[in-house]
Amino acid sequence: MQKRKILIANWKTYIKNFSEIDEKIDEIKDQVFLKDLDIVICPSYIHLQSIANKLKDFEVFVGSQNLCSSESNANTGEVLASMLTDVGCQYCILGHSEVRERNNESSNIIASKVQIALKNSIIPIVCVGETLELREKSDYIKFLINQTIESLPQVSGIEDKDIIIAYEPIWSIGTGKVPSIEQIEEVISALKSIPGLSAAKFVYGGSVNEKNIDEICKVKSLDGVLVGGASTDVAKLKIISQVLQDDNI
Repeated sequence: MQKRKILIANWKTYIKNFSEIDEKIDEIKDQVFLKDLDIVICPSYIHLQSIANKLKDFEVFVGSQNLCSSESNANTGEVLASMLTDVGCQYCILGHSEVRERNNESSNIIASKVQIALKNSIIPIVCVGETLELREKSDYIKFLINQTIESLPQVSGIEDKDIIIAYEPIWSIGTGKVPSIEQIEEVISALKSIPGLSAAKFVYGGSVNEKNIDEICKVKSLDGVLVGGASTDVAKLKIISQVLQDDNI
């Protein structure tokens, strides 16, 4: 049975104020997105509740870009999973390479966050990816498999959980460089071979836009895409969503 496709929009900090947010959400509401596709908007923390409220009657989901690795009360500057659930957050991006590098987050920390997300009924979007230096070596597949395994909690029943694995090669993020169809297919096939991920979805991220989405959709093992900067342009977002639907990836 084919899994429902998904388009994840990582807005990072591209949109900086509420007036811009209001404009974007109004544009999204005016667009007719296809019903056979899940669309997830992941804004900054400060805009989460506003967007969740504005989209609650539409078939568009809201996700966070991170969450706290602890559930205790004393976490200065952090946002707990329970807080995200409370404002209507249904997804969460975890392990993005920018966060891993900036916060020096290990895969073990990511695994803890994934477990906390699942406990709070939040679907984790777990990012994995290799550097260009590693890509040029012969052991990048082994690295990606190990990174994926280490970024997931070793708990019983994980194979039945809704989890999204996002392959985002670090050398492709924001650079305009996209791996070949064969390169993406090789990685996704390897990650799908990991035991216990039968219910997981697998998406590609890294310089995805309205111009290359047709080519990316040729990777038939993908369940969707994770889009960065291009997702802040609603016209481009609509094109990407239509191609995902039409190509039946």
